Amino acid sequence: MVDFLIENFLKQEYAESTKHSYRSQLKAIETYLKSLEKPKTMKHLTLDDVRTFYKHKQQLKENPWDSSSVYTFIAIIKRYAKWRMKQISRQRVALNRLTHGEERDRLQGIIHDFEDITDFKRPKLKETIKLETPITTDIMTEMFKIMLEDTRDPHHINFKTAWCIWWFGCRPGELVSINTDEDISLIEQRITFLTEKTNKQRFGFFDDFTGNILSDFKTNPNRINVDPTTAWRRISKYSKQLKGDIKLYPRLGRRCFITFMDGRGFNDKDLMAGYPVSQLDDKFLKLLCGHTISGMNDITQAYKVYPPLLQKAYILKYHYMRDLEDLLKKYI
Repeated sequence: MVDFLIENFLKQEYAESTKHSYRSQLKAIETYLKSLEKPKTMKHLTLDDVRTFYKHKQQLKENPWDSSSVYTFIAIIKRYAKWRMKQISRQRVALNRLTHGEERDRLQGIIHDFEDITDFKRPKLKETIKLETPITTDIMTEMFKIMLEDTRDPHHINFKTAWCIWWFGCRPGELVSINTDEDISLIEQRITFLTEKTNKQRFGFFDDFTGNILSDFKTNPNRINVDPTTAWRRISKYSKQLKGDIKLYPRLGRRCFITFMDGRGFNDKDLMAGYPVSQLDDKFLKLLCGHTISGMNDITQAYKVYPPLLQKAYILKYHYMRDLEDLLKKYI
């Protein structure tokens, strides 16, 4: 049974897929705490508990954590700690009006423990834990050529799913949020997603080539509505047709976007003329991927710094897949 604190934490505005991931990670550490010689609950989690649990997972002979799992766990546990601090702080303020000095001190001690957790630095990963290297643009070209030769249709769901994930750098689950005609504007060359983790609205922009791939959406609105598992099956099946030991998976599209777009056109003064920025940076790239940007409370604030029109102009001029489009036109 999941600790009631975990369920209260998950009542915040998280998407269902995010709740599932958070619940799984938090339940794992909850189970670990209960297995200790002196069992504990999530109510009294400390930084030492987080560290020992992390070491425990790394030492497992079967299914040890990869780097992505490590980073995800740390992000989740820090968010839980921040939420718990706010909750305890409210209790302590109420107790200040009373005479329960010992209880106030106990709560203050718990707050310090959770403050330590929120300051927990991401560990340096050893050679045994590496992020997968994105495929090269040549392999990407071969991948999409194989897909088109197989489907003979750029509107086929297999090709469309892969192209959208690679072009927009989106998470597969974000494609599920596209469920109305209004989510795609061919005139404005804009697509509207709900971010998979925070369930917030964000924009993606596309050129004429990608617009053509999306053009049948209004007459066949469910063809792009694909869950992550289905996306995995539709993309990974082409791995065997590529030369070399290449493994395709949906998350690879997002990693390619982040890798190949990093730094492209970041110093283009003409592009940024008239906008409130003099240089693009990692925060801009994070916004294009739908990440939460530190120092900005919400996506509305981020869009004031990096307006949608600037994002569109940048994508149309610097998207790394523009060259790939010319190579694929003869297959369409």
